[in-house]
Amino acid sequence: MRKQVVGIIVFLLFGLSVVAADGEYAVSKISPDLLKKANAVLRLEELNFEIINSGKAVFKNHYVITILDENGDDWAEFYEYYDKHRKIESIEGILYDASGKQLKKIKTKDTEDLSGVSEGSLIDDNRYKRHNFYNRVYPYTIEYTVEINYNSTLFFPMWVPQGKERLSVEKSSMNII
Repeated sequence: MRKQVVGIIVFLLFGLSVVAADGEYAVSKISPDLLKKANAVLRLEELNFEIINSGKAVFKNHYVITILDENGDDWAEFYEYYDKHRKIESIEGILYDASGKQLKKIKTKDTEDLSGVSEGSLIDDNRYKRHNFYNRVYPYTIEYTVEINYNSTLFFPMWVPQGKERLSVEKSSMNII
């Protein structure tokens, strides 16, 4: 009897340690209902738009997406435009494997800085920052945090919790302060 009790306790402790070993964004933590017919799962999206005064605002976008298969790879690419009215203050990105283990981390300096102007227009200051981890071991999770300073409050950022079909959403929120 004692051996059975000890065996059960060891089994339970081992089971808890395996669950605890999974990272916060482990794929195993996604509800099976969200995985059905999905190419990607938006695990978390937190948009915060803080109006400082009539001429200044700060936008913070933090999101985490799990890419389930190659059809979800479009969701893994980060891009954010900027111009004379919007300045990107910082970008951070993290790549996780299926168990939620961190594989890579990037900062603003690791992103590409590209022209947002078509070849037909020579005079324009639109630009964008772009990054892709180019990971092809599925499933994987990407996390990005970007902070943008606005020198105008004429336009508010859009909130579209579900951007396309086959994107499941766990949590998405937008706060305007």
